[in-house]
Amino acid sequence: MIRSNLIGICYGLGNAFCLALTGFLAKQINGYNPLTLMVSSGLWSVVFLTLLNDEKSVWINVGRIREKGHVMSFVASVCFMPLAAFFLFIALNFIEYADAMTITQSSIVCSSILAFIVLREPLKAVDIFCISMALAGVFLITRPLFIFEHFGVEKSSHYPVREIGAVLSALTAFCIAVFAVGRRCVVYIDSLFLSTCQGYITLLVGCLGALILLHLTGKPVLPHCTAQDRFVIMAAGFVHATCFLCNIQVFKYLSVVHSTTVKTSVSAFSYALQCIFSVEPFSCLSISGCCLILASVFLKSYASFTLKDFTKIFSKGNQNLV
Repeated sequence: MIRSNLIGICYGLGNAFCLALTGFLAKQINGYNPLTLMVSSGLWSVVFLTLLNDEKSVWINVGRIREKGHVMSFVASVCFMPLAAFFLFIALNFIEYADAMTITQSSIVCSSILAFIVLREPLKAVDIFCISMALAGVFLITRPLFIFEHFGVEKSSHYPVREIGAVLSALTAFCIAVFAVGRRCVVYIDSLFLSTCQGYITLLVGCLGALILLHLTGKPVLPHCTAQDRFVIMAAGFVHATCFLCNIQVFKYLSVVHSTTVKTSVSAFSYALQCIFSVEPFSCLSISGCCLILASVFLKSYASFTLKDFTKIFSKGNQNLV
């Protein structure tokens, strides 16, 4: 139990860090079609993960899905995360980054409710408290305009149709929640097999989405990119593919509520990267938000361990000392 939770927490933090690093790298490239990253991520997954899969394991996993009748759960775990990325990248053309990320992080609420309804996962008072702490931390770090504009923050004139971005961000949160529940239903399926299938869907959605965005906004897939820009796009795609792999793994070890709580640390990692590379100055509100998120992750992880688990840890430690 202890080992399983710790592995899941590490995967969750790895997923959050990779997602934050993907966003940071994406900001270093100007004037490109954002769905280019989906194409790059899909290529990495298709090329390398396909080579790691063998035909026998593929048919074994397909047989398990048919035997248990979890076809729809498998489709949800494979298709909805690429759709979430698609909606988020499109939303960033209509809404501020902080607003989009804040609305997207509300997936923790959607995931908890869906897990309670579909999977019958218990929703305890400590879970609600940790979710509230995590969301409060996200609000303090991102400071979305739809909340802070009432305190004198002006709206950006670059996004005149912000309602479309808000709806797309909400769809992103919903897709993430459906993926989380679907993944927990097919937890017995090999993560490598799921990641490979997800890679093919990511590549397909990325190519179609890039063509749609080209038609709507005129942004080409690779508009006169330098060699450095191409390297950054490929690096961001690799990190994003790693993010998807960690995202699939984390639900193998943790409950939906625990997983989504840990993954809210993406906001803290994003702020830390921006501060390290002097993109954003230090802010007391943002640091307070980081502390709230880390406290919610620690509290939820602590609550997931039983008293018997801690007794085992201390007894093993005393045996080693003897």
